[in-house]
Amino acid sequence: GYRDSKFEYHSETDSCSFSGNRYPMAGVNMPYLMKWFREELGANTNEFQPPQPLDLSKIPQPVRCPEFIESARPWCKLMTEDPEDRLMHGHGHLCEEIYMLRNNLYYDKRIPDLVVYPSSHNDVIELVKLAVKYNVVLIPMGGGTSVSGALICPEEETRSIVSLDMTEMNRIHWIDPENLMAHIEAGIIGQDLEKKLEKEGYTTGHHPIL
Repeated sequence: GYRDSKFEYHSETDSCSFSGNRYPMAGVNMPYLMKWFREELGANTNEFQPPQPLDLSKIPQPVRCPEFIESARPWCKLMTEDPEDRLMHGHGHLCEEIYMLRNNLYYDKRIPDLVVYPSSHNDVIELVKLAVKYNVVLIPMGGGTSVSGALICPEEETRSIVSLDMTEMNRIHWIDPENLMAHIEAGIIGQDLEKKLEKEGYTTGHHPIL
């Protein structure tokens, strides 16, 4: 998920290595990985499909609900209909979704019409009330790394779809040392959570590199 972390192919040795320094495998030479791709997966490693440039003018126009937009402004730190922001909130990290992004297959797909950023529990309560009142669809989004298809917008949905971006809600409210429980807001990033918990002597243990 980081720009400095990726597999790099070395044609002179037909081997791979992993860049960056965030993961234990960084810098490790993998001389048999390409062979494995070819023999076990049947992949054509000589074929390269570069990502296609994004044409924002082809992003579908938003289905607007003016009443919701005006009523929601006091309950979100930020609100945007920017086409690139809407597209980025309309997918997770499924292989299918990444393939569609690389090949610009979202031009005729349903994506969020509006992105809002609540900053408190009360903000979310009020936004949900408004969504019910104006018959608007809410899809919450945390870090955007969903691999369950949870961020995919239903193609048949005709109502306005609002992405509820939770990243402004990243606080730890309390830690219960006796029961080993904590009250943590939904928008916190995993690594940030671990760093904050570590200062108190705790961990969730969910992060694969820990």
